[in-house]
Amino acid sequence: MVAGYSLSFVPKAGATSSEGIAVLAKSSAFEVVGARTVRLDLRPPPPQLASYLAANPHTAVAASALPTVAQIVRLRSRRAPGRMLVVANTHLYFANPAVHVRLMQAGALLAEVEAEVEACRSQGGAGGGRSTEVGVVVAGDLNADSTDAVVQLLLERRIVSSHRDWRIGALHWPPSLGLAADAGAAAQRLGDNLRRLNIEGTGACRYLSPGQKRYKGSRLPPFLPFHSRLGSLLPRPLAGPESDALDWSLLALDRTACDADPAAVFGDGTASGSPDVTSEDAGKRLRQVALSFHRLRGAIKLVVPAQRLQRQPGGLLAEKGCDASGEGEMDGGLAGVSLAVAAAASVGRGETLLTCAIVAAIEVGAQTGRPPRLPLSDQDVAAALSRLQALGLHLRASQVGVPTPGTAGRPGTDCLPPCGADLSHGLELQSAYGVHTHPTHVTVGYANTLDWLTFCPAALRLRATAPLPGEAELRRYVAMPSVEFPSDHVSLIADLEWRDGGGGSLAE
Repeated sequence: MVAGYSLSFVPKAGATSSEGIAVLAKSSAFEVVGARTVRLDLRPPPPQLASYLAANPHTAVAASALPTVAQIVRLRSRRAPGRMLVVANTHLYFANPAVHVRLMQAGALLAEVEAEVEACRSQGGAGGGRSTEVGVVVAGDLNADSTDAVVQLLLERRIVSSHRDWRIGALHWPPSLGLAADAGAAAQRLGDNLRRLNIEGTGACRYLSPGQKRYKGSRLPPFLPFHSRLGSLLPRPLAGPESDALDWSLLALDRTACDADPAAVFGDGTASGSPDVTSEDAGKRLRQVALSFHRLRGAIKLVVPAQRLQRQPGGLLAEKGCDASGEGEMDGGLAGVSLAVAAAASVGRGETLLTCAIVAAIEVGAQTGRPPRLPLSDQDVAAALSRLQALGLHLRASQVGVPTPGTAGRPGTDCLPPCGADLSHGLELQSAYGVHTHPTHVTVGYANTLDWLTFCPAALRLRATAPLPGEAELRRYVAMPSVEFPSDHVSLIADLEWRDGGGGSLAE
């Protein structure tokens, strides 16, 4: 507790840590009339999102598992009891590609705030029958900058179903894309084809899967761009088998990802050489390209760190492992039949290209047209990166590339059929700092405007804001938190007053 203040704290739903959100109200200025927690798991679906979530069950299930919460606190002014202040605070879901999830969470919260305001007005002030003046403050770490639909919904009160963020989220947030399910289905098909060739797993390659956490747990700094991190991981030199004793074309590997042609679909919804293709077809092909991109990206991120461990004494790949015929010792790498045997064993245990470097190496080979092997050669890695870049460039040209935090410019609407939901609210909100780009969160390789403080100008007037430090100042000790800035976010401070002055400053 803080002397002189009333505290309302809400922990994240189901979280084992003490992380949460809080509102402190000065007891001499406000009486806390009520406080409630709002689960932002979208269950039951808010009316504006019901049809969208029903049509996108992967997204609905994944969003329902998120621990995101908000709180709404209703305060009565002690100086002017006929005035109420509704304060909403939240910390939206953090994953960068999930722009649509944050948008839905924001929409759900704003609907709850709007209902709270109406309840305040209908119940009247301290006199019961008198009309109540209601001020609104909505603030928090929205994990969104001014180019995101979340901020646009907050300040402009409407987002259309064709807004680009709907498709970006659907194509780049793995749960919405169905990446894990797709990888599992591909592994099942690979296992079926291996069995048809009488290639059975002998357990020869237990060296990867049981030790998976050893290199998944020691992750590189997450805020560095993936491609810049990859450069430091490439093994030099990298020896590997140059021949393949197995004709991998016999396996009829999953062609959905392998045949995705970045040149087949253009941003205007047409297809190369197919002028009659519909925009619906173009949307399906974009999803195919996105699946290929994320499957290959996941495979590279898995197999390259595994190769790095192979070159270390006692690394995961340094253990010996042979199939029944004695082929495929780990020091010599895996290819051909030995790799097929290892793959059969891995998929038999439920591994996929997202969890096992052996299956990931097969994905790399399938997408690049090169014989799969482990470890990859420098040429294999170069071909994989070239393919990944081509897929990524196409998605970007179609205006649905991987979200880039802080990118200047205003996202437009999607040129393909609407794939989202129309969202709107009746609150008039203004950002205390304007639609700004001052970074409020800075770490190594990353800086962005993630925190917002908004209020309703009809009832409240902005008197002043505390200045925000510049990025150079925030990086004086490399990143945040630091000895100078103890939090990893900058504080937004605004002095507000009732618009007609009758109630004085909110701080008094």
